[in-house]
Amino acid sequence: MENPDLIIKVKVLTEQEGGRKTPFFNGYRGQFYYNNSDWDATYEIIDKSEAKPGEEVELEIITARREIHFGKFESGKEVKIKEGSRIVAIGNVTQVLNERFEKWDLEKFQSTITEFYTPYSGDLIEGYKRFFKYYLMDEDLFKGIKISEFVHPTKILTVKLSKKENTFSTVYQFIIKQWRENLKLEIDRINIDYKLNDAMKLEKMKMQFATWGEIEKCYITGEIIIE
Repeated sequence: MENPDLIIKVKVLTEQEGGRKTPFFNGYRGQFYYNNSDWDATYEIIDKSEAKPGEEVELEIITARREIHFGKFESGKEVKIKEGSRIVAIGNVTQVLNERFEKWDLEKFQSTITEFYTPYSGDLIEGYKRFFKYYLMDEDLFKGIKISEFVHPTKILTVKLSKKENTFSTVYQFIIKQWRENLKLEIDRINIDYKLNDAMKLEKMKMQFATWGEIEKCYITGEIIIE
């Protein structure tokens, strides 16, 4: 498998345990489940050609919508594999291969970068605020935007968007596209959380971000909140 994100070790449940009757094979696409949500993924079985019910196996995994998983994983995190509502395997993360998947928070980030970089301020921060307004304020998706600036370096900016659109995938894809193509600096870390209502419509989404550049030796941190 090329560029897997994680290695997980799972027990494949037997039919008596509510799992599968038959093995699965390389290229299997069971739903990757953690933090109460299912996600599309592809699996490669390590050192084996099939994973039989009742066996413990190690799997390499590539996730779809990779950004939604950034900042969420550490060794030992519990995960499951599902087919619809049925759980077919249970286990834990053993290695985080994609460094962007590694668990992080703004305070930890800020404490490790200040020796080499300085936070955005002055004209730099004013310019960045204009970028946020220009690239994020889509009138089909949002009713308004408010940007607050803070002195504390662990959260320099908070960008609040008042939503018109309630479809999670539409809002998520727009925010990620603008971040990836227009807003992040050379290097970045993000962590996205969200809440859906009973009708599976978006209630709130929050993206924590840290981004920095080698040329200017400056960084900016904060969060984008949609509600």
